[in-house]
Amino acid sequence: MNLFEQAQKIFLCQNPHEKMALTFECADLFEQGKLSWDEGCCVIDHLDPGKEDIPIIVAPQNVKHIPFKKLSGKGSAIHALAHIELTAVNLAWDSVYRYRGLPKDFYRDWVECAKEEATHFNLLCESMKILGYEYGDFNVHGGLWGMARTTRHSLLERMGVVHRILEARALDAVPLVIPRFADIGDKKMVDTLNLIANEEIGHISSSTRWFKHECDKQQINSDQTFIQLVQKHLENPPKGPFNREARLASGFSEFEINELERMDNDFKIHKGWA
Repeated sequence: MNLFEQAQKIFLCQNPHEKMALTFECADLFEQGKLSWDEGCCVIDHLDPGKEDIPIIVAPQNVKHIPFKKLSGKGSAIHALAHIELTAVNLAWDSVYRYRGLPKDFYRDWVECAKEEATHFNLLCESMKILGYEYGDFNVHGGLWGMARTTRHSLLERMGVVHRILEARALDAVPLVIPRFADIGDKKMVDTLNLIANEEIGHISSSTRWFKHECDKQQINSDQTFIQLVQKHLENPPKGPFNREARLASGFSEFEINELERMDNDFKIHKGWA
């Protein structure tokens, strides 16, 4: 059996729950050494993962904000997190399928990432179900996947932009959400969010490792390249505050974090917010 063919199958699967089951099955086969990874099907430039008709994808500004104090607000918040985790599963399998000729450790990293993100998705769906909701009950936006499409032809930009800029926002945001669920006594969500926060450090560490691998290969400075990617792909810089401890643990350099803070501060001054 071939890893790339399995990754393609999972990526194109339309049912999210079936996608998770296939993810666990494929990860187990890879860990057991039952999947080849050094050759296989030609890369077909799939632009989007398989998806059902729900949830409805809208522009970010059209995602309805529901106050957290409402039951539907809690459900919507968990649903948004679940959608991010599903997108992360698709991103992991797309990276496995799309980028060839890399060391086995690359494929091991992203298979493991897919498995962990699938676990997060399932846990979040369980919490939604307790509240009476299911995945697909709320609209979502596709900003993260839009950037995946933009960067698909460059491993360096996929790792640097999608993971180290956009996905890394979870390092800052998830710890801030935990107290909201703690305040309402939702221990299951608190435990799930702590798991996500801890494992996200490993996922961003993987993207840092392969981002730097590509920078070394191209003989370019990783710190400067990262800042150039922020300026190239984002209309506005990422918003602070930044979780310095988690970012350092994920492989960010002091220079990168300092520059993110500087750009955020300069933007707020320009807007008259600081």
